[in-house]
Amino acid sequence: MDFNTGQPQTFTPAQLSRNSFLMASLICAILSLMSSCFILGTMFFSALAILFAVLSKGKELKMHIMGKSCVFVAACSLAFSLLLTTVSVYSVMSDPQTRQEFYDQYEQMTGTSFEDDLNQITQLYQ
Repeated sequence: MDFNTGQPQTFTPAQLSRNSFLMASLICAILSLMSSCFILGTMFFSALAILFAVLSKGKELKMHIMGKSCVFVAACSLAFSLLLTTVSVYSVMSDPQTRQEFYDQYEQMTGTSFEDDLNQITQLYQ
């Protein structure tokens, strides 16, 4: 049920630039899209984009189309980032040769084996 019976909400470019939450949402949505290969950055910027888009609505009943598109872009980039991370982890853990390459790179970077570090972590939580 729609309680807003007036004219649809339209903004001129000058009014859009004055709505700082909408501009912040747009910037965070773009940053979340750009950082979609890095899961933590995408989660951070997507959450901010959605928050700012909701706050840009103010006291109006309906959200501006740019705010809706920012929410859509942030949600899509978050979904893509989660999918990319899941596929990457699955491909590394399902192929023994790739897993061994990962273990070798981990040992080369840290100086300890992955299995030893994993055993230390599991002992902490027992």
